[in-house]
Amino acid sequence: MTPLLDVRDLEVGFNGRAVVHRISFAIAEGEKLALVGESGSGKTVSALSLLRLVQNARVGGSARLQGRDLLALSERELRGVRGDHVAVIFQEPMTALNPLYTVGEQIAEVLQLKRGLASEAARAAVLASLSSVDVVTVFEPGAAAALARAIRPDVLLCADACEAEGLSAPLAQEWGGEVKRLSAAVAVAE
Repeated sequence: MTPLLDVRDLEVGFNGRAVVHRISFAIAEGEKLALVGESGSGKTVSALSLLRLVQNARVGGSARLQGRDLLALSERELRGVRGDHVAVIFQEPMTALNPLYTVGEQIAEVLQLKRGLASEAARAAVLASLSSVDVVTVFEPGAAAALARAIRPDVLLCADACEAEGLSAPLAQEWGGEVKRLSAAVAVAE
């Protein structure tokens, strides 16, 4: 089976010091993968580096998503990949979504920008994505599940195993048993 995401010899460094040393992994459609290690071992840095979301990092190797090397894309090309094809659920829920806006407003904004949906269509999609999760504030795992459900990326990077587990139940409920429509997931476990 051809991998959906194929990472080879990923290296990440800061100020001339390597913190991730040539890791390789591949994920096929429908698979899940956990990067496991001690705190500070580079799990989150590895995952976020695939989308060049780590400031001041030197990143090497290759990360092919459906044949395209993410690490070789221009910033403009990468913006088209972020969210549409690869989404991230960040480790700190307090910074993942903005508490000044409703969860629905933030999901609708992403759908309008990334999917080109009109306001009413985005609103309908938001209501559908929020229907099976209990979300009161933006700080709850259900908010991340609703966002992932609405966006439907090819790959979902979770910067915390607990968050990945929090996503599994609501998404599996909607998508029938296993998370099938979510093509692959990288759960970074502490």
